[in-house]
Amino acid sequence: FGPAQSPSGASVAAPPMKNADGGLAEAPKPWGRLLCLCVVCSVCSGILPGQALFASMFAAEGTFQSTCPAETNATHPGDGACKEQLVSITAVFQTGSTLATSFLAPIGIMYDRWGARTTGVAGAAMCAIGFCLVWVSF
Repeated sequence: FGPAQSPSGASVAAPPMKNADGGLAEAPKPWGRLLCLCVVCSVCSGILPGQALFASMFAAEGTFQSTCPAETNATHPGDGACKEQLVSITAVFQTGSTLATSFLAPIGIMYDRWGARTTGVAGAAMCAIGFCLVWVSF
């Protein structure tokens, strides 16, 4: 990629950035932001990336055990998981992953329209409301 070009074909360059002293400012380095983004996404991603590990753990604890055939529960209660149980647990994880992915475009539109601060505050408010709903449900 080279410098941008105008419709007439002339090269168009962005004006240089100035610092507080009036001298030329150094261009921002994106690597720090990228590293911060990777750390935040890793810490805040929840349990969806560990789906395979957590599905077997939830199955071992009896989550969705009611989906197993009666003869499986009678012969091996709490001993491993049946196929139907793992399919049900995996469906819950897949639904969460699909919902998380489907909100990427609207969040991007919000970010472009209103900026990072407004989008971040709206996201934090939604997370707080969700945590309160979970807290109230117990």
